[in-house]
Amino acid sequence: MRRTMACISILLGLTLGCGAATAQATKSEMEIRQLLAHFETAFRAKDLNAVMAFYAPGASLSDSTSHRPIRRPEKQLEAAMRELILKMSISIDGFVASEDGGAKWIFGTHDEAAAAWTVKTVWEASLHIMGSRTFHDMAAYWPNSTEVYAPPMNQIPKAVFSKQGSAVLKGTDTTAALRDARANARPDQRAQLQPGGDSWAKAYVASGDLAEEIAKLKAQDGKPIIAHGGAGFARSLVAAGLIDQYALLIHPVAVGKGLPLFSGLAAPRTFKLVSSTPFPRGAVAQIYRPA
Repeated sequence: MRRTMACISILLGLTLGCGAATAQATKSEMEIRQLLAHFETAFRAKDLNAVMAFYAPGASLSDSTSHRPIRRPEKQLEAAMRELILKMSISIDGFVASEDGGAKWIFGTHDEAAAAWTVKTVWEASLHIMGSRTFHDMAAYWPNSTEVYAPPMNQIPKAVFSKQGSAVLKGTDTTAALRDARANARPDQRAQLQPGGDSWAKAYVASGDLAEEIAKLKAQDGKPIIAHGGAGFARSLVAAGLIDQYALLIHPVAVGKGLPLFSGLAAPRTFKLVSSTPFPRGAVAQIYRPA
């Protein structure tokens, strides 16, 4: 029993000795039993707030059973938030699309290894977010695609950022990127509606303030959020300092002119390189975090 109580004391953060209660103990054995019972109930119910009550400095039995919100330290709150990752293909001279929004130059340097990296990356998301025109491009393309990227794009929830409200879900304002993708696809890569293909019509529409909407999405449970662009939406995220990680697939192509990712910055930005993965045809996956 004493050994069991010592383990319980470690779990609950109580000041008990390793064999029996010491003079510093502040709770009785009965109270510890009650706390453990409430902890188990909260844990089984997946009530994170109630579970965190046992770890919050100064938490008491009344705190943990009253269902009042327990304010966690700011660092714990930050740790609980899911991250926002910007994933984009980009030319060696810093453009994410041609002037008309096209992306023909991407396909010439893509290979199976780069495709595998992309698929793995997008599967690691619990939400895909994008601007309205990129949303229209993707909603018109992925539901009937059998390409390797289609399952994660169709089956993972989406959010579209637009001031149009729910009307954006029925929009058809596409870009040249859709034209280029269709031209590059093989006939056998188009089929009937794929699993999850109808999810595009159910996307969450974020019409509020950009920073507030991102904060709300980050506060939800799940794996990271992946932002896909387009260029204007990505630049807004960069300017507002909302991106936690950059997953950039850099293609060995100089476009010369087009839509840049980094432009109009108020001051230079510095980044820390996390990893660099080269692929056979010259593309390189670079992962950066703000320094």
